[in-house]
Amino acid sequence: MTRFLSFSHQGRAGWGVQTDAGIIDLSARETFPTLREVMEAGGHARLGHRAFQDVEQVGAYLVAYLA
Repeated sequence: MTRFLSFSHQGRAGWGVQTDAGIIDLSARETFPTLREVMEAGGHARLGHRAFQDVEQVGAYLVAYLA
């Protein structure tokens, strides 16, 4: 199961996918500015599959989780 989340890293809000190794920051490479817009557009299924291509992860301990 793919778990999407919003976070803040180095003063920048972002969103991505949680993995065992950390967070894959999808907001840096997608056109959706917020996770809410991804979900409203139904883009989460497509992005969940693409999340693991060209992986750039952020350590989960380095982020602040956003509600």
